[in-house]
Amino acid sequence: MEIKKSIANKSDEIEECNSLIVKSNSLTEAYILNMSKNEYKLILFLISKIKKEDKSFRKIALSVSEYNELLDIKGSKTYNYMKNLESSLLHKSIRLRTKDEKGNIDYIAVNWFSFVKYKDSKIEICFNYDLSPHLLKIDTCFTKFLLKNISNLSSFYSIRIYELLKQYQKIGKREILLSELKQMVGASYDKYSHFKTKVLEVAQKDLNENSDISFQYNEIKQGRKVFSIRFSIYQNDLKADDKDVNDIIGMFKEKTNHILDYNRTIELISLKGLNVVRYYAENFEEFLKSTNIRYPANFFYDVVKNESPIPTKNKMNFNKPEQSYNFDQRVYDDDFFENLYDNFKD
Repeated sequence: MEIKKSIANKSDEIEECNSLIVKSNSLTEAYILNMSKNEYKLILFLISKIKKEDKSFRKIALSVSEYNELLDIKGSKTYNYMKNLESSLLHKSIRLRTKDEKGNIDYIAVNWFSFVKYKDSKIEICFNYDLSPHLLKIDTCFTKFLLKNISNLSSFYSIRIYELLKQYQKIGKREILLSELKQMVGASYDKYSHFKTKVLEVAQKDLNENSDISFQYNEIKQGRKVFSIRFSIYQNDLKADDKDVNDIIGMFKEKTNHILDYNRTIELISLKGLNVVRYYAENFEEFLKSTNIRYPANFFYDVVKNESPIPTKNKMNFNKPEQSYNFDQRVYDDDFFENLYDNFKD
């Protein structure tokens, strides 16, 4: 019995090792367009099949049943879908960042595959030779993660943001220009409000529920426009204990000289999660800089429950004057100003 258990454990270790995805940071940060979630999951699955000792790319065969299992789908439509992959995947490309002889940054378009063939309910694929420096014998400047950690993500955007944040997980923070982030995740939304709801908010919920990491983000603005996104990255399997709660309370006292109630802090953690509460404790001083807060502890509870955006340093704060009648001022969002600009720019 013990021998069988040992063999099973060894088999699990081998399977987990085989599902490790390793790619260069340049490939992780490449611009990817016109890619579906299932196509990209297939690409990552194929990358996980590359062995550490491989010196060149080999053809990898994938059956319909394996494809169904990979994507957890059923039905006869898979056969037609895999047939279509023969032509669609062959023409899928990415834009890789390079440097010329003078050190100037440039981008080159590279196809993912050099060979794609569907026959007898199987698809045979081979990566493009030009990707060798980014997938073979990588010893430095690489991103790695397990295939299982992206297998349940519901969108292509979520997978791409996962990769970009996983690359910086040890650092815990990453800031990316909005213009670059859009191209890295293959999103063509012109208005930031659409990008926020369709990409950032979806990915935030998706990663928190279905992967090993989670994130919070701040919008960094120049004037009224969002210029970049600053991510805070957390390990997703953390659970609160006495030390975690006391760390948050201690952090809050150090920044505000006020004390959080222990039980209410635990309630916040059970409601919003440890990572969210810690994130706001780390950044609460930004609220103190932007407005006058009479009761910081109560304000903190409300901020966390509503997951209010962290004020940015360059955002001006206009406090209402004290008077008999203070009516709520109308709130103008980014879409209002973008539409206003569109109406008058001609």
